[in-house]
Amino acid sequence: MSAYLQRIITLDLPERHILLGATVIYAGLALLSMALDLFWLPLVFLVLPVLAYGALKSLQLPFLVLVFIIAGAYLGNMVHVLEGGAIPFTLFQVFYLLGLVLFLVSRFISANFRVFVTGIEKELLLFFTVVFFHTIYTPAPEEGLFLAARIFVLSFFVYLILNSISSFKQLTILVSVIVVVSMLLAILSVRDGLLNPEATAFRLVVGQVDQLTARGRVAHTDPNVFASFFFLPIAFMISLVISQAKLWIKAIAAVALPILLLGIISTFSRSAWISMFLMVVLIAVIYKQYKFFGYGIVGLLVAVIVIPGLAEAFVDVINRVVNLFSGGVDDSNRLRLIVAFWAVRAFFANYMLGAGFGSFRHGFTKEYDTFETLGVTDSHNEITTIIVEMGLIGLLVFAVLVFRVMQTGWFNIKNSRNPIQRALSTSVFASLAAFVLFYQFIGGAMLDTNIWMLVGFVFAIQMLLRREAPAKDSVGSGSNEKIQAPS
Repeated sequence: MSAYLQRIITLDLPERHILLGATVIYAGLALLSMALDLFWLPLVFLVLPVLAYGALKSLQLPFLVLVFIIAGAYLGNMVHVLEGGAIPFTLFQVFYLLGLVLFLVSRFISANFRVFVTGIEKELLLFFTVVFFHTIYTPAPEEGLFLAARIFVLSFFVYLILNSISSFKQLTILVSVIVVVSMLLAILSVRDGLLNPEATAFRLVVGQVDQLTARGRVAHTDPNVFASFFFLPIAFMISLVISQAKLWIKAIAAVALPILLLGIISTFSRSAWISMFLMVVLIAVIYKQYKFFGYGIVGLLVAVIVIPGLAEAFVDVINRVVNLFSGGVDDSNRLRLIVAFWAVRAFFANYMLGAGFGSFRHGFTKEYDTFETLGVTDSHNEITTIIVEMGLIGLLVFAVLVFRVMQTGWFNIKNSRNPIQRALSTSVFASLAAFVLFYQFIGGAMLDTNIWMLVGFVFAIQMLLRREAPAKDSVGSGSNEKIQAPS
């Protein structure tokens, strides 16, 4: 890197030059905004220098761009760029593409073309080979190819994370950013839902808790998907509370945890609640803190008593289970059964190869009118979607890929060397397990940004553990312990 570029990145310039340049730029922006009647122009260019400086710094510290990418992913659909245009971009999409460009630029500037890999490239290659093969004969070729391309581009997020994180400190900062953003989202969701008298009155009048107007969905149009945003931060806070971390860390986690729990409660997402229960069980078993179940039950009872509408939500969950096969009591159950029975018939029609990637909606709407299904055209189960579109071959390849990721996550837990490492490994593993269960109630797992982020975290932790192992074992501690990667 040249000395001139180094001075720009570090802002090693005379103060008068910086002040003069800023004055000229913003004076010009003010005149331009008045001439074009663009009141937002000065605000945009007020933010641009910060982003530009962050981009330049990320050439030296690639992990910095991950802060923007992950924060953008958690802000979801709250903020769009060019919202009035033909294609509104989310903050995640903007920062993700910028991150990929900066990653390539930094490698060319430093002449360092070494790229860390996950070790499951064969499985990933096989998976995408199967996916793109099934776009050849799908009845919806444009939709199938577009979805396949989106998933393929999104998979690079794993490698961007893996090659941008160089220490557990950086990973801890990233997860902490997720916790802070999630707390803000939780506060907004509780304000608009649980503490909103209009929403409470609506639930009482209608008698249902699954109406979208009464459920928290701050960062996503689907309250169920929004609820899944809280999996990782909740898992991390629980892991810290019951870990051997320092007291002040446990105190901060204990304060943040109730806020995050209220956030996921405000979504009234039963699928997220069930998935979170599995996540908590896994964490308690991993840490062997079985008394945590008792604390959780007491806290749940208190929440049911204190929070309006929460009791009705749990009664509704019980009623759904009791009436699951009635088919006429609950529209959601009835539609799920319709989709499931159609999927079984479609699967046996071509059980080995499937009907083609992206074909589920196309095939379902040929047999059922959207008016009859209340607009539901997608599977509410990821496995169902896979077996219909890619058959047993696709399901087997997908299962192997999921197994390898979870196997690596378990490896990370077993080889963690301090409380923070163990909390990170456990929370990432438990969150992924929650997502596996969660997407048996809803579709779209392959396009979920947070899942790819967690996969990136899994392999980043594995890389960091391997990197630290030789240094730890060669300090004369007398330990012959070696870290063995999953095979």
